[in-house]
Amino acid sequence: MSLLTRLTRKRVWVPVVVLAVGIAGFQGYGAYTRSKPVDYSRGGSDFAALPSPTPTPGTSQAPVPTAVPLTTSTATSLPRVEVTTTPTGQATNQAVLTAPKSPLAVPAVGTYPLAVQGEEKVQFGPVSFCNQTLPTSTHLVVKKAAGESGTSYDFDVPFFPNQSGQHDERHIYRYTPTAVLLDYEIATVTCQGVRQSSETSFTPEQKRVEIPLRVGASWHNHGGGADRTEDATTKVLRTEVLRLQGRSVLTYVIETTTSFTGGESGTRDQTWWYAPSWAMPIKWHEKQSGHRSGASYSGDITATVLAHP
Repeated sequence: MSLLTRLTRKRVWVPVVVLAVGIAGFQGYGAYTRSKPVDYSRGGSDFAALPSPTPTPGTSQAPVPTAVPLTTSTATSLPRVEVTTTPTGQATNQAVLTAPKSPLAVPAVGTYPLAVQGEEKVQFGPVSFCNQTLPTSTHLVVKKAAGESGTSYDFDVPFFPNQSGQHDERHIYRYTPTAVLLDYEIATVTCQGVRQSSETSFTPEQKRVEIPLRVGASWHNHGGGADRTEDATTKVLRTEVLRLQGRSVLTYVIETTTSFTGGESGTRDQTWWYAPSWAMPIKWHEKQSGHRSGASYSGDITATVLAHP
């Protein structure tokens, strides 16, 4: 056998070995993840469903909702004002949209339509086995979290509508007079028949918003669950006005950079456009990458609220 023939066969053999190892890892990983149940019982088993029917839509130009003060069941209308920002993020117009004067505001319960841009993938070594682009539209369902505090809310997003388990996320946020706290999150992604599930009950809880909001404020979170420990640094970068249904909505741009270790390791960069008048982000961007059960994964998602419930 000539040297050229031996080298040629070696070049063919190496990719075949890599592919075989990747397939074995992919199949093993899929069998492992599919064997683990996905439990959305915390916060209520009715994932992405309101406990009662949503109101019948009325006129096409309904008033923009405000964050609901805890002591009342109705929202007040927002003033229509234009707000500009300086390079430092400070509002130049004093008549800005602000949170209600109530000591505690919570989000309006209902279904919020979302516009989405994003993609995600799973890879084993050098071999990529799964790439999927997210649908461009879905919805966010906000509802009271069952079995939690009286001011805790489920934020449920099925990124593939009508495809349960394809990519579902639930976050439980608890509202206090001084902060919005993340108590729990679970995410499930299925790609090419392979399912990844990640679940964390945060101990201690993560501070996602510090109230009152102030440009330049920052804080640090450390903690996590049994499989993942997180270190996160959050900064309030600036204010920014977004146009929603023909109205100006003041938001605070909040950036959180997270690294996590344990059975699942990696990084996550998240930016919120948090609207005090809605008591929730009306836009967010998340970019993450990590390793779990022999696989590496990555995702890049931007979601924008299009309208009130």
